[in-house]
Amino acid sequence: MKKNNRFLILLFSMSLFVSFSIACISGCASLQKDVVMTTDSFVQDEDVADLTRRFAELDAKAAGNEAFAGNLQLTNACDQLIKDIEQALKDSGMNAELKARLYAIEGLICFIQNKKPMAKRLYNTSLASNKGDSYTAILGSRLELVTALDDVNVISASNQSALLQLERGLNSYIKGNYTEAVAQLDSAFLSLPEFYKESYSEIRQRAWNLRGNVQITENAAVLSILNKSQITVSEMALITQETTTLLTTMNGGNKYSENELFTRLKDAGYFDPASSLLPEKKNVLKKNQAVTRFLCARFLWNIYCERKDYSSQKNKYSTRYRMKKGYSPIPDVEITNEDFDAIIGVVEHELMSLTDGTNFNPDELVSASQFNSFVQKIR
Repeated sequence: MKKNNRFLILLFSMSLFVSFSIACISGCASLQKDVVMTTDSFVQDEDVADLTRRFAELDAKAAGNEAFAGNLQLTNACDQLIKDIEQALKDSGMNAELKARLYAIEGLICFIQNKKPMAKRLYNTSLASNKGDSYTAILGSRLELVTALDDVNVISASNQSALLQLERGLNSYIKGNYTEAVAQLDSAFLSLPEFYKESYSEIRQRAWNLRGNVQITENAAVLSILNKSQITVSEMALITQETTTLLTTMNGGNKYSENELFTRLKDAGYFDPASSLLPEKKNVLKKNQAVTRFLCARFLWNIYCERKDYSSQKNKYSTRYRMKKGYSPIPDVEITNEDFDAIIGVVEHELMSLTDGTNFNPDELVSASQFNSFVQKIR
């Protein structure tokens, strides 16, 4: 009996030692290399996760219609990311799944740079490494080699279906299906690492701003403009003509070209500042001038005053504050500003708001979706 007890004690002690040894090995290994767990079929280390995050940031800019051509900063970022991916590929050993992911991301960067032949070669290389990577399917879709990302066979073979849903959301956004884009992006964000939400949040916000405001238009040029993160004065006018009836008094219901529309609005005084101290030196907007918040306010205020037959009170704010109070109610808008009435007017009538509850940020650029959400408020 004693022998049996000694044997059981010895066996129990050995099992504890083995368990302790395994735990130590596991703990030491985790100290040597931190990992980031994702819903992928493999574990990405920190370096690969960082490469993916950097790609997501660049991809979001491309989907948001950022101009890559001529943008040295974005071009350099793409080139550096490709170099870092190629180094990661050299270090990846025999991990076929990891190689497939890296080749696919490199191909997507080449696609963004309009290097489609190289993108196609990388797609084939990625496919040969592992057919189930989601980014491989996404690259194939952009190259029009994969017909449908919502196909049950594509989804079931994918190692990260949430990425496919993210891509479908981006496609919906580009096509102008904004309500659908919001739903798809939000759903994808729930299953993806946080950096995806951070990278694509601006696109999601633009889709949200546009989802219920854009009237149906068959004008492909306007649909393209509505995706832009910044717009020109003439594009601002074109959006107004296509998505509202606010210019009917001026155009009689006709649809003018972008250039003709700008000229007619300019001649009609829609781009004139309302609060200029020297009327003969009015700062009239130029066609290709980028729209800032104060230029946006100027255009909106002129439209609003005409719509509401408010012309007699167009300068009431500058009259009150310049002559009677001697100060501006908005800290970053001087009472001498030629758009003082416009800025105060659009805020008071809730067409635009103070960005932080105090300041207007007049020099901040306005996106197409933001402008459209502002102009839709005029009734």
